Formats: sequence, C-alpha cells, structure tokens
Amino acid sequence: MNGEVLALNQVADPAFATESMGKGLAIKPSTGELFAPIDGKVGVIFPTKHVVVIETETGGEIMMHIGFNTVDLQGQGFEAVVKEGQLVKAGDLLIKFNKAEIEGKGYETTTAIVVANSDDFSAVNAIAKAGDTVA
Repeated sequence: MNGEVLALNQVADPAFATESMGKGLAIKPSTGELFAPIDGKVGVIFPTKHVVVIETETGGEIMMHIGFNTVDLQGQGFEAVVKEGQLVKAGDLLIKFNKAEIEGKGYETTTAIVVANSDDFSAVNAIAKAGDTVA
C-alpha cells in the first residue's frame, strides 16, 4: 500500500491500537490499492472485501484491514482482485477501493496490517516505521 506509515497505537480503533488483533503497523493510504506485503496464499477475504488475510509458508497470518468500521459499507467501494486460496507474490494487487467515496461517507481508510497470530512467534518486527512513506 502506498502511503504514510503509522504506529498501531496511533489508529482510532482500540482493538488495533492495543495490538489485541496482532502486532504490526498501519498505513494512511495515498491511493486506493492494497498490495500483498509478502508471498503466500489468500486465506480469507471478508464478504465486505475490507479485510484480507494472507497465510505465509512459515505459518504467519497477515491480516490487512482497510479502514475502521468500514464493514458497515457492506462492500460498497471495495473490489477484490484475488480469490480465496489464490497464491500471491509480494506486490500483487489484492483489493481496489474507492478512497474518495469511502472517506466521503465519513469513514477512515487507514489500514492496519498485522500478524493476526503474533503470539505464535517469538518476535514480530515491522520493516517500516512510523513516519516513513512507502510506495
């Protein structure tokens, strides 16, 4: 995802801010595209298309959650480009979303990217840090 990196404790959603959903980071997107951050298999795409999980070869479950409370949009403004079970490489497009439409309806598009099963690992370290711009 292109945009500004935020620490999880900077996001508005308490479940992510307290890392109860997993360790990771967040990105305030500059575009409406979510790309695979790592090679793996698409394990889950929520019917509302605002959440996708990639399962890695090492057992990691990378959850990407576009916006907060965006489940309320019932999938409006989101388009899945991949299917569950599909193998993906880092950099592959996963989800397109209409950033302007979603934000225009009063929803944030800041995206949490976490290792949902963080407790299964001795450490989870993000490569990017708060304040970085990623592209």
